[in-house]
Amino acid sequence: MLYIFVTLSPGCVAEDTLPALTKSIETECLCPFEIVVFSSLPLTRHGELFALSAVA
Repeated sequence: MLYIFVTLSPGCVAEDTLPALTKSIETECLCPFEIVVFSSLPLTRHGELFALSAVA
């Protein structure tokens, strides 16, 4: 399973943006995937992606 983590730009609505993104990814990706939307990516105090909280 491929997890794709995204944050949307201010003013973007997930319901409007995700169908086009999903269709675009489906044409290129041959494995199962899931798009996970965050208001902001979870970061450690060092500014790195906190991966464990992202997939939990």
